[in-house]
Amino acid sequence: MKNKIKVLLVEDNPDDVELIRILSADMAAGSLDITSADCLSAGIKLLSELKFDIVLIDLFLPDSAGIDTLSGFHAITAELPVIVMTGHNDEKLAIEAVQQGAQDYLIKGQVDANLLWRSVNYAIERKKMLAQLEQMRQRERQDKEINALKRISSSSQTEITAQFLGVTSLKKCAPDVYNDISLRYSELLDRSIEKRIYKVENNISEGLRALSEELGFLKTGPRDVIEIHTGVLGKKCRGAVHLKAQAYIEEGRIMLLELMGYMITFYRNYYFESMSAPP
Repeated sequence: MKNKIKVLLVEDNPDDVELIRILSADMAAGSLDITSADCLSAGIKLLSELKFDIVLIDLFLPDSAGIDTLSGFHAITAELPVIVMTGHNDEKLAIEAVQQGAQDYLIKGQVDANLLWRSVNYAIERKKMLAQLEQMRQRERQDKEINALKRISSSSQTEITAQFLGVTSLKKCAPDVYNDISLRYSELLDRSIEKRIYKVENNISEGLRALSEELGFLKTGPRDVIEIHTGVLGKKCRGAVHLKAQAYIEEGRIMLLELMGYMITFYRNYYFESMSAPP
């Protein structure tokens, strides 16, 4: 059975569309399942309705021209591999198209069935390799951020300051309380992601404010907060796909800053109340 690749062909010339269909029929190793659109806007609409493996696109369309066509397409989706097909034998434009993310640049009239098949397959494989490489880079950045937070929470300077003030790590002195607060922080992080993705109402700030007051009454410091945040983040990111892990990192960063802000407010109010209290 021939391998079939689902292709979105964005081309306004009916003769060129027919030529691609003829080339597909002549392919020995497989075939292209072609869905065509005659302008950029129609192609973008099809992307929202159907799934494709690759896009073949002419840069000069009724509603877009030149490199802006590729930029307009990538503004909608950057996940699919793109091959530019055009009648303009312009080396500068070809280089610019590749720099803008196109996987290949083919000149109409200079393409046969074998060349088109190889170009389509290579483009799909290159895109997969680039995606895997980006995932590895994302993982490295995520690991660096989590490890940096771990170093802050476990630094000897922080430990000495805590001992000087008579403060013991919450995780060490009250592990059950630490685990309970970590669980609630984890739930708030999930709700925050849900709010971000589904645009639902979730009063995350109220939950963070309540946590800050509880942490304040327990006389915890920044090290404890970072330790809670890092522990939760590590569990969330472990085994998660890179996009979800990145969402946890970014949303967690915002939550951590907000929680720290509430704790500063709590301690400031506590300080002023104690100063104004009668002896």
